[in-house]
Amino acid sequence: MSRPIDFTAGNTVTWAQPVTELSHTYEYLFIGAAGRFKFTPSVEAGEVVVSLNSSDTKEYSPGEYHWFLFSTFNENRHQVADGYITISDDPTKQSSLDTSTFASRVLTSIEKRIEGRILTDHENYAIDGRSLTRIPFAQLEGLRNKYAWMVRDEKVRKGKLTKHRRVKFR
Repeated sequence: MSRPIDFTAGNTVTWAQPVTELSHTYEYLFIGAAGRFKFTPSVEAGEVVVSLNSSDTKEYSPGEYHWFLFSTFNENRHQVADGYITISDDPTKQSSLDTSTFASRVLTSIEKRIEGRILTDHENYAIDGRSLTRIPFAQLEGLRNKYAWMVRDEKVRKGKLTKHRRVKFR
C-alpha cells in the first residue's frame, strides 16, 4: 500500500511505509494553511502502518499539507521522510458545489464583456483629460474562440461531448 497523494476528509485511508528501525516510535505530523495535526502509526512487519478511519479524518480541514514522518528513540528524534498531500473537503458536509472550471468562468466573463461592448460600442474614449482604452473587439473574439475550444475539450474529456474527427476527401 503506497502513501496516497490525496484523500477526502471523512473517508477511511490506509497506507504503509517500510522502515528499518522497528524499535523506534514513529509519528506523522501534517502542517498546512488550514492547521496542523499529528498521529502515531503502528509498526508491523517492518512497515509503519497508517489506518485512519472516518471518525479520525472527518474533522480534517481541506487543503494542501506538508507531512513529516519522525522516528524517536531514546528521546532522539529523526526525520525519516516528508512530502505533500492534499485533503479534499467532505462532500457530505457541503450544501453546494461550484463545478465550473477556470476556462468556463473566463469564457462567461469574455462573453459578458462582448455583450456589453455591443451595447456601448466604445473601444476608447476620453473625459476631462483622462482616457480609457478597452480591449479591441477582434481581440475579445479571439479570446472567446480560444476559451470556447478549451471548454469544449473539457466537455469531451468528461464525456459530455464526442470528439469529432476530420475526414478528408480527394
